[in-house]
Amino acid sequence: AIGILSGLKGANQVTLGDVIGSSIINITLIIGLTAIIFPLRVDVLVSRREIPLSFSIQLILTGLLFTGLVLSRAESMLLLTGMLVLVAYIGIKTYRMLEWNRPEDAEEQEVFDFLQNQEVMSEAVIETDVVGPPVAAEETGPPLKLALIFIIGLAAMIAGAQLVVNNSIIIAHTLGLSEEFIGLTIVAFGTSLPELFTCLVAALHQKADIAVGNVIGSNIFNALFVLG
Repeated sequence: AIGILSGLKGANQVTLGDVIGSSIINITLIIGLTAIIFPLRVDVLVSRREIPLSFSIQLILTGLLFTGLVLSRAESMLLLTGMLVLVAYIGIKTYRMLEWNRPEDAEEQEVFDFLQNQEVMSEAVIETDVVGPPVAAEETGPPLKLALIFIIGLAAMIAGAQLVVNNSIIIAHTLGLSEEFIGLTIVAFGTSLPELFTCLVAALHQKADIAVGNVIGSNIFNALFVLG
């Protein structure tokens, strides 16, 4: 949301600083705090596959930015294509895990167990709804409530992004700072808060792979999708 609104207002430097700053904060501050709470022992396949992938994407992005010092529409299409390929890869891997019931490594086993637990919980909820007494409010239906919550959340997100973009531009101009610097600091820290809370919760539950995967996935998503 911040990326789109910054683009519409001609303040792309806020987004660029946000993406770069978020990657730095994710790797240094968030991983650092998480490792203090619970030492991170990551599956060997993550260090061989996901971490080099994230590193390679950052290098490619750096090369694109240094080429003419501009991220053109053609280069943006390249980033978005990379995101589509990554989503397709994850989708295929997830489908195989669910279809074959045979994860390939410890990290995928953890994800598979989580999905199985969610399925068991969903079945339990369905059985409770069937056996339990009818609820009068059910006429409106849970989907309507969920849709309403979704719309409210979406509106709040867009409004919040609007406030972030507008005020970050005002702060930059008032203090004589560049929009990139504001994006690298204030905006980047704000947009990294979800990753921070997720990693801290994962650390408290001693789920190192989830914490590291959260940071790697965030950096990849920001570079490929948000900037693209």
